[in-house]
Amino acid sequence: MSVFELEGNASQDSNYREHLNANWLNGNNAFDNIYQQISNWQNLISRLSSRVTTLESENDKRIQENISLRNELTNYQLKTDQRLQRLEAAIFNAEYINDTDDKPDIDHSAKVSEINDDIVPDPSTNDSSAVVIESDNDAVIPDKIS
Repeated sequence: MSVFELEGNASQDSNYREHLNANWLNGNNAFDNIYQQISNWQNLISRLSSRVTTLESENDKRIQENISLRNELTNYQLKTDQRLQRLEAAIFNAEYINDTDDKPDIDHSAKVSEINDDIVPDPSTNDSSAVVIESDNDAVIPDKIS
């Protein structure tokens, strides 16, 4: 691109005209360099802008993935907390359930007495290794010990 036009006036001195023409060419070259630098900067800015847009898009995608992951973890934590609360309630608030209420009561005292009669501790040795079977939480002591 020419900013300065070359002199072509025949009435001018040829040396002066060459001097002016050289100045005009140098000025045009300087402007061409400036225009090239501006073009280079514009290309660089355009590439940077494109890269920033790409990074923003990738960042938005990652943010959405992180939000989704956080929501999944929050839901999992809530479910885990609910299970833990139910488990704690089952453990700490449990009530004894007798699941044999619907079965008939059987009197085991005769059998217990028979077993204890066979394994009678010797009172003279104070033997504590003898077996005493309990029935209804009351110790059944053989009849032979008085």
